[in-house]
Amino acid sequence: MKVKMKLLPLLFFLFIISTGHAQNLRKKYLGVYEGTIPAYTLDLGSDVVPVAEASIRIELSATSIVQIIGSNTQTGTWRIVSESKEGYIISFRLEGQLIEEQLTLIKKGKKILRQGIYPQPDATLVKQ
Repeated sequence: MKVKMKLLPLLFFLFIISTGHAQNLRKKYLGVYEGTIPAYTLDLGSDVVPVAEASIRIELSATSIVQIIGSNTQTGTWRIVSESKEGYIISFRLEGQLIEEQLTLIKKGKKILRQGIYPQPDATLVKQ
């Protein structure tokens, strides 16, 4: 009986590890998504600076993410925060960035809604 009780925590630990690795996106949701970040204004206190719309491209692979805004390319890592019938909430952090950004991947239509970091507006990207 004591041997079974000692194995219980080990089995629980192995179960937790195996479910953690199960958070993978299906291959059909990986790939390139493209869209446009709408124009917005940046309030710098004494100045208000208009920012023109910019193209955005997100390349989602099984192990990493690449975000290209205009001519600026950044790479990072992502993780699934939650999953539902409609889609996934994905959190990602780019190299050199302190703040995590968030995407909502919509399964139907294969779209991504990227939540912009204030004051940048949200953007909708479509799978290519």
